[in-house]
Amino acid sequence: MPPISIEKLYNPQYDLLPIYDKKVLLKNIAKLYSLELISFKEFSVFEKSIYTAVYRSNDGIEFIFVPGDTVKLGLNFENKRLQDIFNDENLAELVYPFVDGYDDKIYNEEDVLTKIKDTLADEEIVSNIENYIRHNFTQEGGVLSPHC
Repeated sequence: MPPISIEKLYNPQYDLLPIYDKKVLLKNIAKLYSLELISFKEFSVFEKSIYTAVYRSNDGIEFIFVPGDTVKLGLNFENKRLQDIFNDENLAELVYPFVDGYDDKIYNEEDVLTKIKDTLADEEIVSNIENYIRHNFTQEGGVLSPHC
């Protein structure tokens, strides 16, 4: 069995391979790591698809090969507001602890949403939330994800 070219295990090289070459590569991975190759399969998510293999280890654990790629981790706040980074649901959960009125009885979801909206209108509170996130969350950066 010829050695596996490391470059082919990462995108964009893996994506550029024809299906036949992907199958050869995926079979070689199975042989190299003593895995049972169950099937070849195409997965699609977030407008991307991948042709890969489903394997089973000697322990009976099933998994797939995912080619390595560069991903961004962390948050980038440069010239962005909280509303530009978080969707409405996540933003509401983030702001909820800063909502005044825990002593008041909130009878329905509309009251909660109104209080959240009012809290987001308070620039000082939003600034405190942004500062908290900047100091406690990882800043955006790129890392190479592992394969297999």
